[in-house]
Amino acid sequence: MINRIVKHSDNILNNNSDNVIVGYDYTPTPEFAVTGYSVGVTQVNVTESDSISFTNLSTNTTSWLWDFGSTATPSTSTDENPVGIVYSTSGVTETVTLTAYNSLGSGVKIRTDYINVTKIIGNTLYVDINALTNLGATTERTWTPPGGSELTKTFNNIDYTYNTTLKHKSLVYSDGVSSDIDLVVISKFNTQYTNGVNSDGVYPSECNVSSYASWYGDTPSMSLSGLSTSTTYKLTFFGSRDGWVATSRYTITGGTSEDGSYVDLDTNGNYLNTVSISNITPSNDGKIQFTIFWQNDQTFLNVLEIEEGG
Repeated sequence: MINRIVKHSDNILNNNSDNVIVGYDYTPTPEFAVTGYSVGVTQVNVTESDSISFTNLSTNTTSWLWDFGSTATPSTSTDENPVGIVYSTSGVTETVTLTAYNSLGSGVKIRTDYINVTKIIGNTLYVDINALTNLGATTERTWTPPGGSELTKTFNNIDYTYNTTLKHKSLVYSDGVSSDIDLVVISKFNTQYTNGVNSDGVYPSECNVSSYASWYGDTPSMSLSGLSTSTTYKLTFFGSRDGWVATSRYTITGGTSEDGSYVDLDTNGNYLNTVSISNITPSNDGKIQFTIFWQNDQTFLNVLEIEEGG
């Protein structure tokens, strides 16, 4: 804002004013953007735990007070161009406010829901739907896929009585780091097998051998919760049963996918093939549910792979 400074002459009392404008003073005009973005961008996607900076584009200012939102570290700053701001909570949006000052006063610029914090993508979780016991919550497995290099990954072990439901909390990523994702068995399997193909394939032989299964119209169902609604997911399914002709249909029944809702896998003698559903958006409460339908006799599930950003 521009303020005119007006000098009044002595003739003003005689209605003969000859007011003279002798200069202008300027109150602050605040403006800003995330460094590297133009002021026309209304929302900036920021990956959780990444460090970002802000560029002050204000005019007529001598001091500044920034408010980056409650999930930012630091949440405030008085620097002209703040650096090293970290948002560590995914799935939230933050409003950023800049109050700028000079000797004449202050001005405020508010960018509502300016920062959209997304989850780190590319992390993968492996879940071994096994019929084995006494493995503990996780197992680090090393194997060599045919034609590939040796891999070492942490698998979550789902070890439970097959005819019950289960909540398996706090799945871990393939590097052993804890996640916020829970797996819930909603509709139970009705049997278990340890006669899949006993050979390393796309997954370790231990995973290939053991599975849970259902037959004759039973439809086991599982739900993943604690997912980020700002991230898409890819689910990869693997099943194996040696010497038994069967096709399993894995169907998304909670959440939505741009790539179709189901995939079929021939599990007979399988150790090399998987099927996947990509671009799955969780429901508003952060859940994805899937159900396994039988196509000819039995259904099998040995391994579930969950990839963020898929």
